[in-house]
Amino acid sequence: MNPDSSQELDLLRQENLKLREAVRQRTEELEVEACLERVRTIAMRMRTPGDMLEVCHTISDELHALGVTNIRNVQTAIFNDEKGTYLNYEYFAQYGTTSVLEIVTGLHPALEEFSRSIRNARDAYFTTSFSGLQLKEWIEYRKKTNQNADPILEQAPSVHYYFYSIGPGALGLSTYAPLSDEHLEAFKRFRNVFDLAYRRFLDIEQAEAQAREAQIEAALERVRSRAMAMRTSSDLSATSGLVFTELRKLGITSVRCGVVLLTEATRQASVYYTSSSTDRDELAFAGTLNLSGHPSLERQYAQWLKHEDYLVTLRGDEVAAYYEWLRMEMPVPFLPRERSEQEEHGYYLYFSEGQFYTWTRERYTEEQLAVLNRFKATLELTFRRYLELQRAEAQTQQAHLDLIQLQTEKKRAEDALSVLRETQAQLLHQEKLASLGQLTAGIAHEIKNPLNFVNNFSSVSLELLDEAMQEMATAAPEAMKGDARQLLGDVRTNLTKIIQHGTRADGIVKSMLQHSRGGSGRREPTDLNALVREFANLAFHGMRAAKHPINVDMVLDLQDPMEQVPVVAEDFSRVIINLCQNAFDAMRDKLHAGAPSRGTEAYLPKLTVCTQSDRGRIRVEIRDNGPGIPPAIRAKILQPFFTTKKGTQGTGLGLSITHDIVKAHGGTLTIEDNPDGGATFVVELPSDARSGQAGSA
Repeated sequence: MNPDSSQELDLLRQENLKLREAVRQRTEELEVEACLERVRTIAMRMRTPGDMLEVCHTISDELHALGVTNIRNVQTAIFNDEKGTYLNYEYFAQYGTTSVLEIVTGLHPALEEFSRSIRNARDAYFTTSFSGLQLKEWIEYRKKTNQNADPILEQAPSVHYYFYSIGPGALGLSTYAPLSDEHLEAFKRFRNVFDLAYRRFLDIEQAEAQAREAQIEAALERVRSRAMAMRTSSDLSATSGLVFTELRKLGITSVRCGVVLLTEATRQASVYYTSSSTDRDELAFAGTLNLSGHPSLERQYAQWLKHEDYLVTLRGDEVAAYYEWLRMEMPVPFLPRERSEQEEHGYYLYFSEGQFYTWTRERYTEEQLAVLNRFKATLELTFRRYLELQRAEAQTQQAHLDLIQLQTEKKRAEDALSVLRETQAQLLHQEKLASLGQLTAGIAHEIKNPLNFVNNFSSVSLELLDEAMQEMATAAPEAMKGDARQLLGDVRTNLTKIIQHGTRADGIVKSMLQHSRGGSGRREPTDLNALVREFANLAFHGMRAAKHPINVDMVLDLQDPMEQVPVVAEDFSRVIINLCQNAFDAMRDKLHAGAPSRGTEAYLPKLTVCTQSDRGRIRVEIRDNGPGIPPAIRAKILQPFFTTKKGTQGTGLGLSITHDIVKAHGGTLTIEDNPDGGATFVVELPSDARSGQAGSA
């Protein structure tokens, strides 16, 4: 053979070997990638921590497919630093079994070293092996801590552990023979795939935990709102019903749940609970139960006295006996009667006023118990507020009763004092009236007559002066020019002023006599509508007959029917006349001042007189559309001698007299604004006032 050909053939063989090796490596890589993808697929499907068992099973199968032999188990360890433990999810390849165990790290030095190594670094690796005496000690430790039996391990010369950190824990592999570097690298790649999927699972788990927390908080808020609305102890049944419903929505099922109220003074407990029928209808019950005579009830009360929770489990005949005892003590129609082999678990959670409890046929998890305690805490706070509210209401009720009694006694004293004062006031008033009557009689005698002379002679002199001026103007026109005419005009003006002021002085004397005048003062049942109608019309016709009359639209809006009202008719008639006259005067001033028109309508004076009866009070309104009363003078307008009229037009006693008459009738006189402009005088009287003496103002 040609040497060159032989050399080329060797080169071809070498290239062929390289290609075969490359194909083999590529095939192995594809096999590894396929195994990794299967693990990734399973890991990405995780929804609960328990799904890690399936991941461990898959990793074990895929490692075996890659040629890893002597696999003992694949496990994931999730650490709980607060408890000093880790939760171990294991798949045992030799037996095809799984287990979930809580391992205490402080019970063996190797576990403590394992925990420190994994927790100290994000990308940690830990390995350890046991053989000989160490293996025997390890096997004994596993037996003492009730871990899964492993007969193969007892015959094996050694066991080897390999762990890589993942999130809050580690992914581990144990074998009966050491791993090669190639297989260890493959296991590390499985860890990398699982780590990414597990971190995603943790994110999902955290989101689900947050959603769960929001769901729990919403349920607690609904219970809190219902409990805060409690007003009576019977509302506890509705509250326990809501708790029953909300727990069921959260997946925490129970046979029944409720509240037991207890005191140290007696074993008699108040029970409020809710159960459900076979159709899942809620059935509420409230009653009393003596916590004695049955071991479970005795222990329930004893644990409450110790301020501790009480957990009890009943089985078979114990359940039937317990329900039979309850039926004898409480007439509950929906307790089960048939015997059941199922266990029932009672959870009585302590609070200062009693216990929040549930009965269930399946034990609650720690997470479910934590939720129950949160419901208990919510009920405890709101129930404590309810008790404080009850105590406050009781104290308020007692205070109200005491206040009523005090008010009754005060009313009696005030009535007696009122009678005494009224009698005293009448005596004083009569005495004052007698003195004032004598005084005013003297004033009338001493002032009235001179005033009459002044007024009469002034009027006569004015008439004579007018006649003299007319005669002189006719007989001697020249004499009426110049200073003579001016002097006579001044004399006429002076006489006019004398008449005006004399008339005002006469009015003041008459008002003083009217203000001090006494009468029988006895209130008699009176047809108020007839009185108001008569004297309002009288005031109107008096205004029309006097100087400067105006046109007024007068409206009488009198409630019909109107009961008889006890008043002093001769006094109350002056109230109506005075108020109507004041209204006419105000509207006259506005009209003469040139009141602006509203829209296209000219100003038209209007007086409305209303009567109405409401809840034992009689209301009389006299409403005008005049200029109104400025707020600055409202406080003064009812005072004696205060007047807004100019010059000699008013004495300032009219409204004062009116106010005194209303007060003497036990009523009030107030001033309000009229929405259409003007003022409204409101007289309010009691409709059931005592008939008796009431001095007029």
